[in-house]
Amino acid sequence: MSQSSAPTRPVELLLSSDVLIREVLPEDVEWLFHVEVVSNQLATWRLRGATPSRRVYEQTLMAGDAEHFIVEVRSSLINGAARVGIVSLYNHNHRDRHCFLSFASVGSSAQKRMALVGCLRVIDWAMSAASGMRKLYLEVPAYNLEQIASGVGRMLRQEAVLRERQFFQGKYHDVYILSISNGEWHARRPSLVALLRE
Repeated sequence: MSQSSAPTRPVELLLSSDVLIREVLPEDVEWLFHVEVVSNQLATWRLRGATPSRRVYEQTLMAGDAEHFIVEVRSSLINGAARVGIVSLYNHNHRDRHCFLSFASVGSSAQKRMALVGCLRVIDWAMSAASGMRKLYLEVPAYNLEQIASGVGRMLRQEAVLRERQFFQGKYHDVYILSISNGEWHARRPSLVALLRE
């Protein structure tokens, strides 16, 4: 649904036997509205704290220079696929080849792990020659740092700390700006191949 000038995604790189990454479809809007706005998982970042109406929210999905990906997990138990996450690339700088990434997942621990696999595949695509991003940035509140401190989080470099940036549960929290460069991604990519091909 995004109207970005980014190159067409090489869909074959984003498919696996269990995880599917696809663009947002009209039937996803209600689910996305709940994940991003009602549950407030991503409103702080991409929507900058706004609480838009359902109609305005749908317009934000189609406007601006952002790309949104739905992560689905195929399952024989439900005879289809279940949505488990959303990955967004936003605030593109096409000249200097960088953008911000946001990610939210829902469901069980196993489903959230599969959503992370989907997120890694989107990063892999963004860092590929097809997309050509030189660097990706993430905005991470202090209370979420521990969640990414190990594993994939070790690939991220701290660029800045925005003091008392986000209000959450009665107080202001610092927000960390983290990044991963194309070179760092490709240097560490071999350790992630099993996940990317799972």
